[in-house]
Amino acid sequence: MGGGAPSGGLPCVGSPHHTDSSAAPSADGETVFVGWEGGSLYAVGAESGKGKWAFKTGGAVRSSPALSPDQGTVFVGSEDGNLYAIDAATSERRWALKTGSSVESSPKLSTDGRTVFVVSDNGNLYAVDAASGAIKWVLKIQCVVGQCFSPAISVDGATVFFGSSGNSATSGLTVSNLTAVDAENGTKKWSFGPISVILSASPVLSADGSTVFIRGGASMYTFGGLYAVNANSGTKKWAFDCGTKRCFFDFSSSLASSADGKTVFVGNVDKMHAINAATGEEKWAFDLKASNTWIISSPTLSADGSTLFFGSASSVTDAAHGNLTAIDVTSGAQKWTFMSEELICSSPAISTDELTVFFGGDKGSLYAVHV
Repeated sequence: MGGGAPSGGLPCVGSPHHTDSSAAPSADGETVFVGWEGGSLYAVGAESGKGKWAFKTGGAVRSSPALSPDQGTVFVGSEDGNLYAIDAATSERRWALKTGSSVESSPKLSTDGRTVFVVSDNGNLYAVDAASGAIKWVLKIQCVVGQCFSPAISVDGATVFFGSSGNSATSGLTVSNLTAVDAENGTKKWSFGPISVILSASPVLSADGSTVFIRGGASMYTFGGLYAVNANSGTKKWAFDCGTKRCFFDFSSSLASSADGKTVFVGNVDKMHAINAATGEEKWAFDLKASNTWIISSPTLSADGSTLFFGSASSVTDAAHGNLTAIDVTSGAQKWTFMSEELICSSPAISTDELTVFFGGDKGSLYAVHV
């Protein structure tokens, strides 16, 4: 059977307790923090897989948690409309910021760890004091509910980049922009666009901070692309046109940029692409058609930059499974694949010692796989 739409619906959508929050391993390698569709944030022993504590919220936790630089606080959003700061050791709530709408995006910390940036489905980008939960500034943006993606922070911490999508006042069609604002006060520095696509992932910066990459697809049945934008000026460097490669927005992963700044990786339904970061030319594409799986998680690079990990979900409902795949970054050749008993709904996360990859499944499990 080919890569057609599964008769039971979209992978990882509709299951009441799936885990599509990406795990956040602690720096000491002892604990993994992960959200759950059932409404809790869990702290789990990285070696044992046993729960240490659970923090219950009033809604699904699809947001991926973020740890403070001192590892003492976990920040996470919930569909109950709150951004939470939780003591990483005790699960005690330190503060909660009520936004009034679901917080599905993942919080991002400033380079000094003093500010948390998050986007709510109410269309607001918040800059929040990490210690107190007080709002520093708030900026109204346009975003499609359920696709209000996380912002990105510049290497020097001075700029916040975010994507926005909404209907054009003149044509009525959906258009998108990539915007850069001052991290201190939210003042706009530049805006790239409008482009005639629905943004389908969070922006990602190159290792040197000179380029912002963002992707989108116009609709389930039309084409989109990958854009490289100058981080200082907001001018376009290049665009990778998906064309017949089918950049569907509903089945698109976010991006990963190599440590040497030469390659950007992006998943697209049944292919993982490696794109030359300087020119926008495709280096290689890893095809998943034979495995009957679709990529719906974002790729993750090993610390040494040699291996790319990504998860995929079965496109065949009567043989539902997921694959965690490891690919050689240079050649695009598969190193190994691990088949799980669940659809892989979250992006893989790598332990600090680089020996374990964590990911979540559609039946609520957290997997740990030895590399």
